[in-house]
Amino acid sequence: MTLSAAQRAELTEQGYVGGHGMDRSPARYVRARTCCARLRSATAHDTPRKSSRSSGARSVIIERDGERAHLCRITFVFVLLIHGARAFAAPEEVQVYMAEMNDPGQFGLDVHNSYVFTGHLIDDYPGEQQSLHRYRITPELAYGLTHFLELGVYLPLATIDRDGQFGVDGVKLRLKFIAPRPPEQQWFYGANFEIGRVAHALDENPYNAELKGIVGFRSSCWTVAFNANLDFVVSGPVSAAASLELATKISHAITRELALGIETYNGVGLLQSPGHFGSSEQSSFVAVDASHGTWDLNLGVGSGYGSNPDRLIVKAIVGVPID
Repeated sequence: MTLSAAQRAELTEQGYVGGHGMDRSPARYVRARTCCARLRSATAHDTPRKSSRSSGARSVIIERDGERAHLCRITFVFVLLIHGARAFAAPEEVQVYMAEMNDPGQFGLDVHNSYVFTGHLIDDYPGEQQSLHRYRITPELAYGLTHFLELGVYLPLATIDRDGQFGVDGVKLRLKFIAPRPPEQQWFYGANFEIGRVAHALDENPYNAELKGIVGFRSSCWTVAFNANLDFVVSGPVSAAASLELATKISHAITRELALGIETYNGVGLLQSPGHFGSSEQSSFVAVDASHGTWDLNLGVGSGYGSNPDRLIVKAIVGVPID
């Protein structure tokens, strides 16, 4: 990629570019690091929950042989379609966090799926996993510790490449906090801490972490949520400054079972020199949040811009009732 003189000077000062060229993946200047995932999805959350990914909408998608059988068919068809197509793959988790929590002692399961149908090949570093023709699927198991703390694990960070080969690229743990609030209070706030170990194909540094701020508002018709994601290296061979990403969701409930909205993910750049929106990864989605009984679905179609090489992106999160 081509850097301006000012960008190269900043990279040189920060140790990303040496006197004879690009030593430490200068794409980090224009692609905000997000550890294992550069996109964070939006899906609705609230407390308490029966299944993992309620958006404030309880859906009736199509009535046939029963709620579970029907949503299983939708998920299966979605997987077949994107696995059979030639495309790029988005990272494993596409999510904006909100106030949803499992009850104490309750388990929940979300299955994250992502695929990119058009885009460009860009290497941040030698050996980086190319997303062309690669489908990503990541189960997220969560467990309610208390009414305001939830433990989660992403296991495994899995992919299927163009040849049908299955691979495992790492694991992540998270601890989510949502401040206690009375039932009638519409606004909420909290935080999420995530740490993971990933393969070299996903990141030059094996151990990375993210601290996420969560704030939002939900009424009977509108849901608004905002995340500020601070990503940083825990351990690894490559020195890298912390980066900041902002994620936003706005949705409107059409019925009690269905909501439509938009989701945006905006890389701000390095924390020490923020504001590089035009040269950082950006993406926007049109999203549908639906529920049917105890199953939930968040489905989004979006596009990347700025330094994001992905152009047509499809992502889905399926909330599976297991408890």
